[in-house]
Order: sequence, then structure tokens, then C-alpha cells
Amino acid sequence: DQSGQSRLIELKGFPARIFLHEYDHLIGKTFVDRVASVQDLVTDKVYFEQILST
Repeated sequence: DQSGQSRLIELKGFPARIFLHEYDHLIGKTFVDRVASVQDLVTDKVYFEQILST
């Protein structure tokens, strides 16, 4: 926290994903470090086509 004390919190769902994303920035991880397979990578065009089709 702001005074340097450790805090334990439990996050689930979207807030947990956001926290992990920001923590990854702090430790130098990038999105591609977490991708399981290159087949999971898609272009912006394909991504937005998938999003808009749902």
C-alpha cells in the first residue's frame, strides 16, 4: 500500500486479469510470454472479425 505495508487481496475474473496484466509490466513480462502456442496469435483483423461475429 502507500505506506509500504504488504496487503493480501483475492481477485477473480476480469479484475484478476487486469491485475496480472499490470503486474506483468512490473516484472517485464509481455503478452507473448503468456501465449501457449503461436497458433493462438491472430492479427488485429482476425481478432476484430471474431469479436464482431459473436
